Amino acid sequence: MKKRTYTKSDIFTAFEAAGLTQGSTVFVTTSLGMLGEAENVTTQEELNSLFYECLKIQVGKTGNVIVPTYSYTFGKSKPNDLAIYDPETTPAEIGPFPEFFRKQQGVNRSLDPMMSVCGFGPDIRDLFDNLPSNSYGEDSIYERLTRISAKCCSIGLGPNWMPFIHYADYICKVPFRYDKLFIGKIKTENRIQETSWLYTVPLLHTASRSTGHLAGKLATEAQIWNYAELGRARVYVADYRKFFDFTVNLIKQNPWTTAFGPPDDPFTLERKRLNVQPELTDTENLSLNEIVNKCLALNRREGSELSNELITAISKKLNFLTFEYATGTRYYDSVIPECYTSKDERFFGKLKLAQSRFSKNTEYDVVLSYVNNNENSDNLTLFNQAFDYYSNLSTNNEKILVVLSSPALFPAWLNTNAGITENICNIYEFVTNNNTETPYSLSYLKNPNARENLASIKTRFTSI
Repeated sequence: MKKRTYTKSDIFTAFEAAGLTQGSTVFVTTSLGMLGEAENVTTQEELNSLFYECLKIQVGKTGNVIVPTYSYTFGKSKPNDLAIYDPETTPAEIGPFPEFFRKQQGVNRSLDPMMSVCGFGPDIRDLFDNLPSNSYGEDSIYERLTRISAKCCSIGLGPNWMPFIHYADYICKVPFRYDKLFIGKIKTENRIQETSWLYTVPLLHTASRSTGHLAGKLATEAQIWNYAELGRARVYVADYRKFFDFTVNLIKQNPWTTAFGPPDDPFTLERKRLNVQPELTDTENLSLNEIVNKCLALNRREGSELSNELITAISKKLNFLTFEYATGTRYYDSVIPECYTSKDERFFGKLKLAQSRFSKNTEYDVVLSYVNNNENSDNLTLFNQAFDYYSNLSTNNEKILVVLSSPALFPAWLNTNAGITENICNIYEFVTNNNTETPYSLSYLKNPNARENLASIKTRFTSI
């Protein structure tokens, strides 16, 4: 029968037996309550202090201790109220010990508004310095730890808790997670700066729920984890790189290793979750005007399934080319966003765009049209008129009409047509989500003479 109580001496004995030694660089995850009762400890604060002191003594002056202090701050941003991540004050949201650890003198915190970590030791500043704006990307803290002699230490949580689980998911491109761009503000000293941040999120379907139980069990059987009894639970220690490589190999054999499942096509899972059904139907025999009028009566928004259906109908009617891009796919500095149902329920899906046919060996202008925004019918009516206008226009330059369900698709379109961007002369953008013209970034265009032309196309059509 396991002991219900343990002493400070027992902690050091367990650390030593599990393989936590002087000079170690260790990523520590905790559930101290699972250990039972510590002798002479009556409060959570005293318990936190006890383990903080023991860790500091165990690794010594040459060792480094890293503790997760995840805050998921940018996930709380709203369009008109961006969340602020302050490494000095933003609380950790994953338990009492990380929050206690964060507040200790000499502890530094990484500038990651989603998955920050805190640490002390002589190598911490180098490990935390100049991290990318991608929690799991190249040169992230989780990758940096694979390049040094680091260890994982799980106190009370068992072998299923691994710090790199979503980094392993990220580099293996598991089907149940995808990239998402978040916006917020980061405070450093007296400066607050708005910034974008790339973070990998799971599907909203329950099949994508994260689990390290299988990898942890197999790693224990492979003797990658060493462990020692402490109170009612155990202290586990593993070589970070060895456990990481082991987990990556498992994921390569079975991409659903780190999710509950059951495995299925992610697009199918998400559509089943929300029972997504077609709304714009029976359009084959309708004119373009009739299709537009039918759509006006329905609820659509940026990235909506209805916008996709409208683009498909337009493409069939006008013999446009159609492209689709999966949520989470990155093009230049843009990430394809999620899709939405007519009830504003978001899901992992594919967004569509349509493009009129054109010759690639001539200069051309690009006319961007958006088919979302139910509050303003101008975009659909203008598209109708713009198509007629440019179809009948005879000039030296071709005019390409690109119909988008989301502004994020334009960089994707450029990527699809890689090699022709040097021929772009002008870009016209009209009827955006808020019915105003917004500067468009052309940093990814190859033609140095390409210029922004944001004069409203509305002036061409007196009927609007």
